[in-house]
Amino acid sequence: MKVKRWIEDHKIPFIPVAVIVLIAGIAAYFLIRFIFLSGMEYTFYYPDLHFQKMSSEPRAIYLDPVTEYFEKKLVQDYFLGPLKYELRMPIDDDLQVTDIWFVDDGKTKGIVINFADKLNQYIKERNDSVVWLIQGLVMTLKANTGVKHVILLERGNRIPEGVYIGKWQPAFPIPVE
Repeated sequence: MKVKRWIEDHKIPFIPVAVIVLIAGIAAYFLIRFIFLSGMEYTFYYPDLHFQKMSSEPRAIYLDPVTEYFEKKLVQDYFLGPLKYELRMPIDDDLQVTDIWFVDDGKTKGIVINFADKLNQYIKERNDSVVWLIQGLVMTLKANTGVKHVILLERGNRIPEGVYIGKWQPAFPIPVE
C-alpha cells in the first residue's frame, strides 16, 4: 500500500516501474541459477590408472548461467579435467575428437562424439582404454543430466550445422581441444 501511495505521490508512470520490476526479476532468476548450479558438486566417473574399474570423483563445475549449457560444460570438464594428464588420457594424438554435439529431439537428449577416421582401428589394435573413457563419460552424463544416448561417429571432418545425425539434428557444438 505504501509503495502504491509513493508512486501516486511522485507521479511515476506504471510502465517504467513494471519494466524495472521485470528486469530485477530476470536478474534474480540468473543470480539464483548461478548460485545453485555453480556451487554444486557433480559426480565424474573416470577409469583408474590400470583401466580395471571406474572410480567416482566429486567436482564442482563453474558455469556462466547466461551463455553456457550445463551438458556442454559437463562434457568439457570431463575431457579437460583430470584427463589432461597423460596417464589418465588414453587417446593418442593420432586419434582426435573432431567435434562433439549436444542433440535433442524433444523426447530424448544425447551427445554425439565425432572422432577422427581411425576409431575402430584404434580400439581393435590397442587396448580398450577408449571404451573405458567413453563408458565413464556415459556414466557421468547419466548420473548428472537427462542425457540418455551417447553416439560415437567416425568421420574425419566436422559435422556441418543443420545436418541430421540419425533422427537428431545437432542443437549446439561442444568445443573440446
